[in-house]
Amino acid sequence: MKRSLRVFMIILCCFFLSGCWSSKEMSDLAFVTAVGISKDKEGKKYKVSLQVVNPGSVAGGQQASVQDAPVTIMSSTAVNPFEASRHVTSKMSRNLYYAHTNLIVIDEELARTKGLYELFDFIERSNQLRETATIVIAKGTSAENVIKNLTPIDRIPAVYVNKMLENAEDNGGQNIKVNVDEVLQKITSHGIEPIINGISIQGSAEEGSMQESIQGSDPKGKVEASGIAVFREGKLIDWVKGDNVHGILWSTNKVKDIVDSIDWENHKKAIALQTIRAKSKLNVKWKHGRPIILMNIETEGNINGVNVSVDLRDPQTIQKIERLWEKRIEQEVMKTVKRAKKDKSDIFGFGRTIYEHSPTKWKEVKDDWNVKGFTEVDVEVNVNAFIRRTGLRNQPFLSNPNR
Repeated sequence: MKRSLRVFMIILCCFFLSGCWSSKEMSDLAFVTAVGISKDKEGKKYKVSLQVVNPGSVAGGQQASVQDAPVTIMSSTAVNPFEASRHVTSKMSRNLYYAHTNLIVIDEELARTKGLYELFDFIERSNQLRETATIVIAKGTSAENVIKNLTPIDRIPAVYVNKMLENAEDNGGQNIKVNVDEVLQKITSHGIEPIINGISIQGSAEEGSMQESIQGSDPKGKVEASGIAVFREGKLIDWVKGDNVHGILWSTNKVKDIVDSIDWENHKKAIALQTIRAKSKLNVKWKHGRPIILMNIETEGNINGVNVSVDLRDPQTIQKIERLWEKRIEQEVMKTVKRAKKDKSDIFGFGRTIYEHSPTKWKEVKDDWNVKGFTEVDVEVNVNAFIRRTGLRNQPFLSNPNR
């Protein structure tokens, strides 16, 4: 009995002893924080650039050095992205580790010609690349230039870009942070197309990659969130910005903070309104066998600026501002819908809405949806806006001639 128990305990211990078979020492790993994918000069091969952390430059304590670049860029080319990434290992003294990669940059030209399908096959198959990684399109520059650009405040450029996109999405309503999983869901679904934020470089890309650039108060090359890339069938076809971005956010229930200015009487953009809360929902109804998309938007906001003489203490004035704001939102949405129909790209998910409400009827209209169904579908927008606050001041300065 004792002997059997002893044998059982030995066997049991074996299960716990096998837990470290795949362990790797930290000093043997090269942490990849960003991946840039583009075409080579001939346009026949993929060029993969990796942003690798330089531990000695970013570590805390006395060993950190602000004189050294915080990251190193390693690049290689091959006929497919996976092979190109493997070729980089011949230039590294450590094993590449992608579990901390939080930024993937795709070259604009590559997104237009090759598209996303082949790239996402590589990304999704990887057992290290996370689907929560942010994905962006390099606009007007190469993907390599974006990840090479050194940044102030946050020393790791990939961290800086992620925080910049979060801040831009939360304040202003001109950009949107999109991760790999969101794009995967859309390119594998019917009736919806992906959108991805763009990143450009203001100034010199070459100087922006040098350590001296961030040692001064005005960096020579700055990364900047720049517009939204619109896709159709996996390929980039258009860029949108301004009110068109507002229309996308209103339609897809992604509004966090939008600043709109409305006209008052003969004054253009006289009253500035900031959205503090918003909710939108899509529905569908059928008329004479044709789908009609119903878009209901509810929003609350504050008055943040007034450049005309108006009595904000009058409830009727507030109601009039609310109606003008509703009209403004409706115009933004319809302007964006018109632009998307011109691009033949259902970025709103109208097709998916039809499928969710009536799968059988979706089968009747799904063929060439972007080209036929989406461009011909009618859209009805209903907006309900509410002014929550007028700020710390009731009356504008212009309402009081004595100030």
